[in-house]
Amino acid sequence: MATIADPPLALSAMRELQAGIAHSVQFCLRLARAYLDMGLVEAARKTATQVPDEGEEGQQARLLHLEALARQAAHGSVLDLGGRMTEETPGSSWPWRAMAHAAFVVGDRARAEEAALRALAYLPSAQDVTTCLAETEAGTERPSPLELVRVCADVGIGPHATVDCLVPVLWDIRPTTCLFEDGLEFVLEVVANAAMGTSATQQGLLGLARYLFGAYGIRTAFLRYGALAEGTLRPMGKAYFSRAPELHAVVEHLERLYWDTFRNGEGSRLSSEQYLREEGALLGYAECCVEWAARLREAGESIETAAAQALIYEEMTASVLEDSRVPAPALAYSAYEFYPCDPRCPAAEAQGQRMLERYAMVEGGFVEWVRGRVIPLNKARIAQAVGSPPYPQFVRAFNAELFTASLPRWQRSWLQPER
Repeated sequence: MATIADPPLALSAMRELQAGIAHSVQFCLRLARAYLDMGLVEAARKTATQVPDEGEEGQQARLLHLEALARQAAHGSVLDLGGRMTEETPGSSWPWRAMAHAAFVVGDRARAEEAALRALAYLPSAQDVTTCLAETEAGTERPSPLELVRVCADVGIGPHATVDCLVPVLWDIRPTTCLFEDGLEFVLEVVANAAMGTSATQQGLLGLARYLFGAYGIRTAFLRYGALAEGTLRPMGKAYFSRAPELHAVVEHLERLYWDTFRNGEGSRLSSEQYLREEGALLGYAECCVEWAARLREAGESIETAAAQALIYEEMTASVLEDSRVPAPALAYSAYEFYPCDPRCPAAEAQGQRMLERYAMVEGGFVEWVRGRVIPLNKARIAQAVGSPPYPQFVRAFNAELFTASLPRWQRSWLQPER
């Protein structure tokens, strides 16, 4: 009978296999990854160091070693190994990401900023995009929303991003919209491979910016910043879309303002209330909602948590206790990445109502997609801050459903299973 001191059977078997084929490089790499997935960080680190440094396998082993050090909070070792790795493979973004967090934790904000921006080198700067578009003539196409979903999916933009970001700009419903960079599906694929260089991704994004401008007159700008969650600094980016010529200059200003605040800030606040007010004005959000978010940030409170708690209270408590003839609020959540100051905010509700009226003039059936799919998705994204059902799964299901709906009728019938 096994005693408490005995190692788990699976772990014993893994160690026996490791001893039997210690010279198998591929096995060591797989075993190190398995150890990390099981939370056995020290075992993963030791296994990764058994792989010779040469070649692609050596690079993979160093990445696993670096990940293990990061999980162990060995910040000095992360900075040391990460620095050597960036000299050997300057196109890899993952070492810079690990170094950004390590430098932030040890209090070196200048180095954290540099590492974060190097990790985000795959995102073109405002000047890069401006130069790219200088010789491109603005297009004037305005396909129906569902047709736009189809053609944008062909160039790497998912249906949810198209519906929430491109359609409102194309049909003059909102002046500017924004999207986290992983909403551009092909970006997520490329960045997930830490060994891949950044130049191909950047050229792909510049090509995307040129396409959107040349076809529809939509400008694209990218903002590079660091997000702080549970003490972890993560390099992240946003994409902004607008038909306004000043978009690139405004986003470049926001990026400078963010990093100025980061260098001079104290505690956990990385972006200032001034940054929030200027971004809110750029995105055309209701003034009361922008001011509410700025005051929360100034007080050091979480905007995401406050919005999630208000939404859940509204849907689980307040609406149930009211007269059933009073419709539950919904249209305040009509914009992606927008946090209303109240689930029943009149200004936010009015903006949502104007959006649906405009869509009804463009493509009537599309209104129901927005009301029945997009608004619940926006709510789910906010509610996930307090542990609601997983938002990414909702997005994947929505993308598949909406993309199928954008196909010609004969093709939809072909894709749908027979009943």
